Amino acid sequence: MKKTIFSIIALVLVSVSSFAQEPLLKKGRNTIDAGIGFSSGLSDIVLPPLTVSYEHVFTTFGNNDCMGVGAGVFGGLMAQKFYDETFAGGVLCLQGNFHYSPIAKLDLYTGLHVGYTRVATSGASAGESTVGYQLGARYFFADSIGGFLQFGGFGTINLGVSFKF
Repeated sequence: MKKTIFSIIALVLVSVSSFAQEPLLKKGRNTIDAGIGFSSGLSDIVLPPLTVSYEHVFTTFGNNDCMGVGAGVFGGLMAQKFYDETFAGGVLCLQGNFHYSPIAKLDLYTGLHVGYTRVATSGASAGESTVGYQLGARYFFADSIGGFLQFGGFGTINLGVSFKF
């Protein structure tokens, strides 16, 4: 079922895209994403994962600059209730991504992040370093505004809005 849904979404994105536009990936492009995450778990969500990220594309290559490498930072906040105790947490990470833009408005990316996670309750707090991955896609509906879907990062699945400049 997941493969069928993904195939339909990919077909729609390909069919509505214009191939005559300038490349989406440009050296020096900046992107800001703001999103909400959806996590699996047994506890009650008090505040779903909210994320903000910034990324800068440092280099592009390939046929018509359809591939690139970018780096940036992301942060997030969330809170969950577990056994009548509320756990609030946050993350701040550096990230690096490899981008592939097969069509003018679609940016597929994957990468790694490293940073720090902190969790607190009413009685204690703790922090630790974190390492993880992200896999996602951005689709730009207008020149500088689009949407994104990302797996990994902060939250199991993240959805949101993207701004490029």
